[in-house]
Amino acid sequence: MKPTGVRTAFLIPLVLVGIGLVIGCNKEQPKTAPSADSKWLGTYKNAKDGSTLVLQTDHKGTLDAAGSKGDITWEISGDDKIIVHAGIPIEMFRNSDGNLRDPEGTDWKKV
Repeated sequence: MKPTGVRTAFLIPLVLVGIGLVIGCNKEQPKTAPSADSKWLGTYKNAKDGSTLVLQTDHKGTLDAAGSKGDITWEISGDDKIIVHAGIPIEMFRNSDGNLRDPEGTDWKKV
């Protein structure tokens, strides 16, 4: 094989790999749908007594009620319902405005 033939034999595949990398890097990545949890995440303030409920990722969070702050866990129980585990299970319902309502009818405003 002549030196130009060897050079061409390496140059063509190298150019093709380079083009493939450039084209592959420019492809738009598929968008993932937001998780079902994301609509629940955030900080909520109790309208009556000022308690604060924070729902975080991995179904964890905190509840600051009457000056006592503690860790909680939570789970989705329906389209518009979660259960907050703060010593006892507390059902929370999502209003159309994105706020929460507890079984006693108290609103928890998202802040």
